[in-house]
Amino acid sequence: MAAAVKLTEQVLRRMRSAVEDGEETLEAIGKRFGRSRKTVVVLIRQYGWHNPWVERQKHSRGLAGGISARQRLKRTKANGFLLNPAKFIAEKRAAVDAIERNLYGPHLDDVTYLRQRGWIITAERSGFRVGNQIVDGAALAAKAARERRLAGAGA
Repeated sequence: MAAAVKLTEQVLRRMRSAVEDGEETLEAIGKRFGRSRKTVVVLIRQYGWHNPWVERQKHSRGLAGGISARQRLKRTKANGFLLNPAKFIAEKRAAVDAIERNLYGPHLDDVTYLRQRGWIITAERSGFRVGNQIVDGAALAAKAARERRLAGAGA
């Protein structure tokens, strides 16, 4: 095992350069400087170095390891939005629309309109929660009709 390298300013500068380049994994950087991956992550946070892979992963896996350049370039569902954002957004919007269509059924138009007007609406076991009231489908349609009438959008 390599002897631990003393953290002089020159070593810290070289380590910062390696971290911010993002070409090596954090394990490789730590090994090169005689430190562990955890120590490298602590230094990144302590000195405020920018490493997007640590920032992206620290919430999901705690102290994150680095991601190799080859792993970053793989086309997966997780990073596909970077290649074609419009397609990714359209897929997500279609998925949300399908879920809402399934939840609200024939009342989807009323729910959508009331949400645009600032109402908070959720599906409950016994009907729909509109604001702080639980109502059935007929009352939901009546509220939507009243809102449309008040807004001047027609009945």
